[in-house]
Amino acid sequence: MGAPKPSPQRSLSWLESPRLASLVHPTLLREPTLDRLRAKMLAILGILLTTAGPLIASGYFRKGEVFYGGAFLLCAALGLGTFAAIRFVGSTRLSSHLGAFALWIGSLIGTYALGGADSIAARWFAVIPVVAAVFGGGRVGLLWLGISWLTYVAITFAPRFGLQLPEPSAVGDDPVHLVVTMTTFMLVILALFGISELLRFWLVRERQETEVKLEEALRGAVAAGEAKDRFMAMMGHELRTPLNAIIGYAELLVDEMEDDGHDAYRKDAESIRSAGRHLLALISDILATAMLDSGRLQLRIEDFELAEVLGEIEATIRPLIGEQGNAFHLEADPSLAGATLRSDPSKLRQILLNLLGNAAKFTERGEITLRVAPCGDERIRFEVQDTGIGIAADVQENIWGEFVQADDSSTRKHGGIGLGLALVRRLASLLDGEVSLESAPGEGSTFRVIIPRALDPDAHGRREDDVPARSSGSSSTT
Repeated sequence: MGAPKPSPQRSLSWLESPRLASLVHPTLLREPTLDRLRAKMLAILGILLTTAGPLIASGYFRKGEVFYGGAFLLCAALGLGTFAAIRFVGSTRLSSHLGAFALWIGSLIGTYALGGADSIAARWFAVIPVVAAVFGGGRVGLLWLGISWLTYVAITFAPRFGLQLPEPSAVGDDPVHLVVTMTTFMLVILALFGISELLRFWLVRERQETEVKLEEALRGAVAAGEAKDRFMAMMGHELRTPLNAIIGYAELLVDEMEDDGHDAYRKDAESIRSAGRHLLALISDILATAMLDSGRLQLRIEDFELAEVLGEIEATIRPLIGEQGNAFHLEADPSLAGATLRSDPSKLRQILLNLLGNAAKFTERGEITLRVAPCGDERIRFEVQDTGIGIAADVQENIWGEFVQADDSSTRKHGGIGLGLALVRRLASLLDGEVSLESAPGEGSTFRVIIPRALDPDAHGRREDDVPARSSGSSSTT
């Protein structure tokens, strides 16, 4: 068995060698891969043109044809300019034009010297636009396509307009010159094909390396997300447990101080209780948002009595609303007496508690009302109306975004991180519901949530198995 064939990736490593990099201007080394490789190969083309020009010119000088020989020395000078434009100027466009110009002069002089459009030198006009396009891009290639085509047409039809070409040069009868010219032509065509393949292989390798990096980044992101979920779950338990204890002890202190008449200290204890409740609400919102983002927040669909959930909400929210001297009203349509819903009661409870808590935060010595009424035969409408500061029309559309507040002043005065309303919208969507807002500055706000009476479990992938009607006393919140 022979040695393993080197892969295209290994065979291209020479293109990034320091020695080859020294041929181009340092600024070109910071260009994208394709432009960087074009610059290096263009520098090599300039060196080849500089070397080939004197070799071709020497054949004409030996025959005493100084004009033709001098023309090919000019081609060599343009080839040197092709290299210099890459090495010292750092311009691939200028270098491409100089290289194409060198080939054009060589093709023109060779065609003129060897008898016209039928000569072997005329074939080089087909090579010029290809070289220009490979190294300079499509526009440069199209420009030199037009120049080369017009030049060839002019040489072809010149005799018909009285312009007689000179007798073919004696170099054209030299078989060695013919072989050298044809060999050079074939090598250039092969080199162009090789360059295109090199570029293709190099770009394929870069794409494969990019895909590997993206896969590694994706695995890292997934691992980081899983670690974040574990951390949030752990911290949720670790934070909620002591916070509930703090809130409970603060409530005991408030009751005891009220009984003992320690009014001066009772306000401090109430501040502890209020701050604890606020912090607990923030933690709950953050954890719920994190679970929604990770897709781990599941629906627990069950049958439950609407009046029971509303009673739990009233008992939970009334003390919070009363802290700022607000009055709370619960208005349920009589037709909903004894109504049973099939949905996720914990998600519905969290939606309404967030809206009521938001209303309590931005209302002082006002009224907050929770209205519940049927919306057609299949849906229920919940409205939370307050007489608070209201929301300007230009920010109402953005108020549902995460970490958004109406303005910085409200954030400083009332607190919060702007997750409550975003969570309301996402939870309502999870329940196949919709949310809306009516508000004006100084006139209060009305938040409206409409959800179906019976949620279709087959329309949701994130849900737990359906459970039968909930037992009384189940009042856990998300």
